[in-house]
Amino acid sequence: MLDFKDGIYMASTVKAVYERLLVPGKSKMSALGAAMRKQVHFVRWRT
Repeated sequence: MLDFKDGIYMASTVKAVYERLLVPGKSKMSALGAAMRKQVHFVRWRT
């Protein structure tokens, strides 16, 4: 089960992935898809 601290970590991690992908010129939709995938992997790993 995820708790509050995991949610904060996950949100900051996903945001960092999204922003890191925007720098080299990825489209916003592509970066968003990669960030969502990262979030799903994180949730599946924690449960």
